[in-house]
Amino acid sequence: KDFKSAFALYSAALDGWRKTGWAWGESRVLANLGTLKAQANEFVEASRWFADAAAAAWRAGDLLFQARALLNLARVERRLGQGKANAERARKVAMTIGWEDGRKQAEALLTG
Repeated sequence: KDFKSAFALYSAALDGWRKTGWAWGESRVLANLGTLKAQANEFVEASRWFADAAAAAWRAGDLLFQARALLNLARVERRLGQGKANAERARKVAMTIGWEDGRKQAEALLTG
């Protein structure tokens, strides 16, 4: 529950992954930063981190993690009263890779 220390640790890890150029590791840290901000009810910041995580996962070729990050982004955006574009993006990626649970989660966000 020490958000400040956790943020500092994740930020240091993010710097390390960016220096190595490994988008796979970067995507995980970005998603953790998004989760941290969501738990602190900082939804605008959380949405930024989840969007960056989805982009890094795409660069890494990790479509499953991209779909997960997009789902988290859509959930945060829902808290902000925003549109459903990222839920639709998550649904499309989930369908492309055959991730049935992800498709269902995205559809629930689209209808809810």
